[in-house]
Amino acid sequence: MKAAIVQSAGAPPVYGDIDAPTATGTKVVVNVTAAALSSLTKMRASGTHYSSTSACPFVPGFDGVGTVAGSGERVYFAFPDAAYGALGQQALVDKASLRSIPDDLDDVTAASVANPGMSAWASMVHRAHIAKGETVLINGATGTAGKLAIQLAKELGAGKVIATARNAQQLEELKAVGADVTIAFNLTDGEAEFKKAVAAEFKQNGCKGIDIIIDYLYGPSTEAILASIPGNLADGHRVRYVNVGTAAGVPEIPISAALLRSSALELMGSGLNSVTEATLLDSIAEVFKVAARLKLDVDATSVPLKDISQAWAQKGAKPRLVVVMQ
Repeated sequence: MKAAIVQSAGAPPVYGDIDAPTATGTKVVVNVTAAALSSLTKMRASGTHYSSTSACPFVPGFDGVGTVAGSGERVYFAFPDAAYGALGQQALVDKASLRSIPDDLDDVTAASVANPGMSAWASMVHRAHIAKGETVLINGATGTAGKLAIQLAKELGAGKVIATARNAQQLEELKAVGADVTIAFNLTDGEAEFKKAVAAEFKQNGCKGIDIIIDYLYGPSTEAILASIPGNLADGHRVRYVNVGTAAGVPEIPISAALLRSSALELMGSGLNSVTEATLLDSIAEVFKVAARLKLDVDATSVPLKDISQAWAQKGAKPRLVVVMQ
């Protein structure tokens, strides 16, 4: 079969031929139609993600959309066999890792919305336990995942959504999808101004202005947001911080012991292992229902499998690339 194949550790995949997988035990063959070229897929393929396990050669791809060989059932799948991932004409997947897709949700949209939708839903529902009327701050909101998180936060009942990111113009555009407040930052020479703006939001509602922080960036912007808490938060008011990614490229930051003692800040992450595989898959199923009903706004474009080398080399998070196996 045709597939994107990683021949050696750390090397980008190349378009080529590889033996097709065979169903065995609880694993079925899925005829893949579309698979998102996500950051998670790239990191797992390069060996830089904490969940990377594959031995070369292998077909990368964390998740995708297709039909089950034999039955023809249209499904979303994740956690495929390490050797036969989603970026090939066929993938080998455990039956427990399949979920149905609404008929009125097309393959490319389903593939593009699945991973960012999963991260947003799991972080807000299963980690932060969002309640109706709460205020959610989304750091790194201008990316595909952040933009989707805004829409899902509103769907989950958030009373107010605060969007933070570097690009002021792109932030302004997020008001059309549900952002109530936007705060742009330039941490090179505008850190104090950013902290002041975030502190003002914490002070809202009697110093109970922010309930949940969903963070796609980490790094300096996270430090600035957390540094805005002391003196601006009511005693005992819980703020649930959930890290979802490290798009800023800084995997570690210092956290003051005084901050932890002087506030009801709760620090956690959301991802593989902090949330069970079954829960992540069920989160995606819920996102699919919302996506089909609301026609969620996701920036995505499709590319053919034969162009995987060029697509893999593309930088930036937008538009989200979806590989189609035509």
